[in-house]
Amino acid sequence: MNLALLVTLTATLSGNPNHGWQTQRDVTPANSFPGDPNVAGQPQLPDDLKGVILEYSSWGGFGGHPNFTLHLEKNKAVWEGGWMVRKSGKAERRISDQLFGQLVRAWLNAKMYTMRDDYCGLVLDAEKTSIELKAPSYSKTVTECWSTRDAESLSPPEQYFQLSHQLEELARSNHWL
Repeated sequence: MNLALLVTLTATLSGNPNHGWQTQRDVTPANSFPGDPNVAGQPQLPDDLKGVILEYSSWGGFGGHPNFTLHLEKNKAVWEGGWMVRKSGKAERRISDQLFGQLVRAWLNAKMYTMRDDYCGLVLDAEKTSIELKAPSYSKTVTECWSTRDAESLSPPEQYFQLSHQLEELARSNHWL
């Protein structure tokens, strides 16, 4: 009787190629986009970019990386520097609407709206950066951790780093970073 049960069970399992734990797990790498970028849908922003904010933050944690926030609006850049920066405290500069528009377009072209929110995983108290876009009816923050940059499975797509470098260059050009 046990032999008949074993033969039936074996025949049932071997006839179903989709059986087992392997079909249940998600094997999407963390550095991929969560889905088709065309399906995620680009956010609708006001044509004049009024009420749109782009913010880049770096938290140095306990390591040797800078701590600051760069807040950009339609016609101004606001800096709040912590440690390991050239300018500690607050600073403000006027920026052109054209420059702000270019940076918002860079955010859209990088398809930041399709990226995962968090590339840190379970890493706590790590040095990290984030890029956030806020609009009257939309908000998206993408966070990455320095400690996971070499771990391909936890790094954001290269577009994240390209935009972060543009934002860091703006801070450097103002002698803040």
